[in-house]
Amino acid sequence: MSLPASHLPRYSEDPDQSELRVMHSEPTGNTAVSTSTRMRCGVYQMEYADVDMGEFPSVLMNPAYGHNGIVEGVITFRKRCSHITQIVVKLKGAVTAMASEYATVAIPSLQNMSLVSRTVNLFSLPDIEDSRTIAAGTQYHFSIPFPTYIDGRTTPLPPSYTAIHPGASTEMSYSLQVDIARKGFFRRHEVRKIPVLYLPKTRPAVPSLIELPPLEHDMTCERVKAVQLTPRWPGTCQAQNLTSQGTEIPTVHAFLPLPRCFPSGDPIPIALRISCPTSPAVTKLYTYDFEVQLIKKRKVYIGPKGQLNLRETLLGTAIVDQRICPNSNRTDCCIMLRLIAGAMGKESSWDVEGVIEVQYCIRFIVRPPRDTPHLPAFRHDELIQLTTDPYETYETEFLTGTLNAPAMGLATLRLSPAGLHSA
Repeated sequence: MSLPASHLPRYSEDPDQSELRVMHSEPTGNTAVSTSTRMRCGVYQMEYADVDMGEFPSVLMNPAYGHNGIVEGVITFRKRCSHITQIVVKLKGAVTAMASEYATVAIPSLQNMSLVSRTVNLFSLPDIEDSRTIAAGTQYHFSIPFPTYIDGRTTPLPPSYTAIHPGASTEMSYSLQVDIARKGFFRRHEVRKIPVLYLPKTRPAVPSLIELPPLEHDMTCERVKAVQLTPRWPGTCQAQNLTSQGTEIPTVHAFLPLPRCFPSGDPIPIALRISCPTSPAVTKLYTYDFEVQLIKKRKVYIGPKGQLNLRETLLGTAIVDQRICPNSNRTDCCIMLRLIAGAMGKESSWDVEGVIEVQYCIRFIVRPPRDTPHLPAFRHDELIQLTTDPYETYETEFLTGTLNAPAMGLATLRLSPAGLHSA
């Protein structure tokens, strides 16, 4: 049954004052993997056997796996091998942190921490004194999934990553180890360690807002956070005298969407409100010099005391979309901005407690003119979370036919024997 036209709701491209617009991301070439991507065969030779890990993109140096990805393959004996007692496959992950002083490696500052350890026994004998001969062509299949969390913790398993700071370095690395044990003094264990990459995708739990409520209305609601910026006075006595005399200074508020979780590469709507009711002229002074920046923070903790080594990187600066300055009807100034959340698919927030943190923050800076040393500047850092992919987007998974597709944007190819490192 169809309703009369008069009973149908009216729809328009512009939202009503009571409505909020949320992000709907279209399929992008950066997140989708072309079906014509060149692949390479992941076959690794041992003395008696080959380990076939399947195909993976040729732009990578090693096999890559996504969130809860399954490391699977087959071991094929090329030739007859005698006196075998056991065949074991292990998936391992570890953090290695190292500090250096005066170009000399400080051995006491070398730290190792296990992230994950999974073992699959493919062949073994009940009698440790017994052994077997395996014929050429014999195959053993293995399948080991990556866990969601670090062993013994509730922290998500971090991606493959290398952080190099002055005097310190930290590496998250994963590998598959194949061990063929043989009996006899002159028969060594045959071991092959194969590096693998863990590149988990992350997504927001809810869609992100693509714009804030209209400037003419109160922007505080359950999907918008208001933050008051703290004034920072210059190192002069005059500033303290002004406050003691009751001289009014502007208040500066920043507004951003909630929750503070955004897909990398997407625009983040932001607003600044500068207000000084008793002096609109002072308000206007603060509308000429302001910055809203996206900052990436890498925190590395080194040594038994956990000494912090911090590196900050500027990823982008917001651009102004709209500006409403003081006039006869209002004494405040509202500025609407748009900040791009880094490069699409290449940013992700994560941490390993007490070892390393990869964080992102929005830095608000509002300054008075240079010739007004009696006025304070305003600054605030607001922590946010970035994800590799938008809310409920699975273009890559549909193209590759797997729900555990790796986040290729987290990997950066380097022209060195070390192969692939993360930015």
